[in-house]
Amino acid sequence: MQRTNLYKRIIITLLAVITPCVAAAQSIVKVDVDTIACLGDTVPVTIGFSPSRQIVIQDGVATLGSDSREFLPDGVICDGKCSYESPVVFTDFDPSATINSVNDILFIRLKIEHSFIGDIYMGIKCPNGQRASLMNWAGTGSSPCTDSVPTSHRGWNSDYANTGGGTFLGIAYDHTNSTLKCDSTAESNQPGIGWNYCWSDNTTHGYSYAPLDGRIYRSVNANYIDASNRAIDSSNVAAGTNFYHPDQSFASLVGCPLNGQWSIEVVDAYSQDNGYIFEWEMALDPTLLASANSISGREVVGSQVITHNDSTYGVTAPADASADTALPYYVYIYTTHGDTIDTMFTVHYYSHHHTYISDTLCQGDTAWWMGTPYTSDTTISVNTMTVNGCDSTIWVNYVFNPSYDLPDTLSYCPKAAFLYEGVDYGGPVQFDSPHLTVDGCDSLVHVVLNYTDSAFNLRMLVSDDGQLWSSDTALHGCRPFEIWLRDTTPLVASRQWTLGDSDTTYTSDDFTHLYDTTGSFTLTLTAVSQNGCTDTAVMANAVNVYPVPQAGFDWDNHVMVIHDAATLFVNYSQPDSINFVWEITNAHGETDTLTGFAPYYRWASPTSLADSGDYNVTLVAIWVHEHDDTTLVCTDTVEHEIHIFNDYLEFPNLVTPNGDGNNDIWRVVNLLECGIYPSNELWIFNQWGILVYHAKDIAKEEDFWDPGRNSNPDGTYFYRFQARCPYGVVSRSGAIEVLRGE
Repeated sequence: MQRTNLYKRIIITLLAVITPCVAAAQSIVKVDVDTIACLGDTVPVTIGFSPSRQIVIQDGVATLGSDSREFLPDGVICDGKCSYESPVVFTDFDPSATINSVNDILFIRLKIEHSFIGDIYMGIKCPNGQRASLMNWAGTGSSPCTDSVPTSHRGWNSDYANTGGGTFLGIAYDHTNSTLKCDSTAESNQPGIGWNYCWSDNTTHGYSYAPLDGRIYRSVNANYIDASNRAIDSSNVAAGTNFYHPDQSFASLVGCPLNGQWSIEVVDAYSQDNGYIFEWEMALDPTLLASANSISGREVVGSQVITHNDSTYGVTAPADASADTALPYYVYIYTTHGDTIDTMFTVHYYSHHHTYISDTLCQGDTAWWMGTPYTSDTTISVNTMTVNGCDSTIWVNYVFNPSYDLPDTLSYCPKAAFLYEGVDYGGPVQFDSPHLTVDGCDSLVHVVLNYTDSAFNLRMLVSDDGQLWSSDTALHGCRPFEIWLRDTTPLVASRQWTLGDSDTTYTSDDFTHLYDTTGSFTLTLTAVSQNGCTDTAVMANAVNVYPVPQAGFDWDNHVMVIHDAATLFVNYSQPDSINFVWEITNAHGETDTLTGFAPYYRWASPTSLADSGDYNVTLVAIWVHEHDDTTLVCTDTVEHEIHIFNDYLEFPNLVTPNGDGNNDIWRVVNLLECGIYPSNELWIFNQWGILVYHAKDIAKEEDFWDPGRNSNPDGTYFYRFQARCPYGVVSRSGAIEVLRGE
């Protein structure tokens, strides 16, 4: 089979396979191989060829690099280092081969995710230590890893500000945990989704660069991936579009030897975020490969080619092959012109077969194998061969299981069902029960069923006062109603009460409970004895809680005065169809008792004056409940204080504004105290009829006339006062003498 040259580039990557195939005039004389083999065998291969040529035999798989993802910690030293390095060692180039031009490197690709791109530095390092920066560190902030970035690779282009915050590479998992920065298994350090980014200075392949100057830190190269974060656009490797210029030209790698260790280096230089490297590759110009006529000797490639000697090779199947499989092998001969002649052969690997025969029998049975009887546990091994000639083994295993004759004693609680094999025997009993073991062998069980805790019997007591206890009397009370409960059962390991008014349970043996809802409630006590028996006691409708009335009242005359101290009471108690008692403090300090829903009451006769002051009024609402032979009275009480005002106004004829705090101002006595004249007006005139003071709607002491504050001299003044109250209009006028004295 002839194959044309398939080279497009040389790739240093996670899975880089180099397959040079070119037509040539040389030929393979013969390939001598047994195409049928057993798994694990080494198959000899003899190849005839023209002398002084290199022979390569491979199974089509060659790996170069690392296939594991690498965690980029959050600007801290982990395992003694700050940087991520992925080294790859090359030995297949001409010993003197070097990078001669930026065009020798087609591109460098990283598959990466990282949040806040201003915090990281990425570069390439060649075997002799020369470096090129793919993306400089922005140079802001600091961390223990700052010094891991070469000084010459710090700081973005001065034309651009540090726009790293909120701009990502790939879809980063942007979480932070300040205490687990080196633990890649922590939830906050899980990997996001890596995107491909390619850097190139190559001028010969027509790559299309990102907008403007194609620097990866330009915000114009980023799009929003959610409401707050942006991601730098990835590169299209196949199409060669959206590539980026490295911050430092690949010209700095000119002179690097091709053979030796190449590394990608990434440093997170600020403690605010992290990321992951998933893979990387460096694509080189194919002309850097050594020519065929410079290679001497013979070469073996592939994990399945295990030996070679002159023109004889040994191949084998992978160690993990578990089923019949056919594997192809390729043979190449390199000519002096650098061309190849190739061919292939296929080896079919067959499995070794191992058969397992197992039989379970009962004691007393006989097993036969190839005419031989067996009556006890036996393992037999027979070696044989498959139709394809692979060694095989048959294993035979006989196991003889016993029959049983044993007792089975079960204890039951007094109120439990005496069940055995699904049958309720009702009480203590003894009998024999035939059974088969799980292996099918006849057995006999001698069954004994008996009691445990035969004296276990619950005793639940209740009381409405904690003094008189009962186990069968219902309790009655007004809401809220407190009851006492007690469990006097001996030898109780645990208990649980339910009281009917909620899902709440109790475990005490003596306690109180307050019912705050009305209704009839059932008490349940479930207890477990020290031997594990359970018993339940129930008192149906044991607690009856009755509603209480809601007392409330008002009165229609909220401004009662001494000459008209009477009111009609307004009763808004619920319900309104019950009994009511009114207790009213009278003018002599005694208590008058009235009944009825809404009585009328007077503190003095229509022709006399009541004393001003406060009087207590109490309403007692009474609700009588009848239940069977039980009568229960529930009450509620509400009390209000009623004030009777002195509504007679007094107008002084003398005021002494000398600042001694006594009679300094002229005030209308009882105007403010009574409070029934909110609409009022006062005029003060001097002896010549000139208005010297005017106030309207007097509501506080400061509103009255103060001659001292108003600089009114001693002498005679005249007042006029007018007010409106529920009983009409009050108008008064008169003289006032202002006398300061010595």
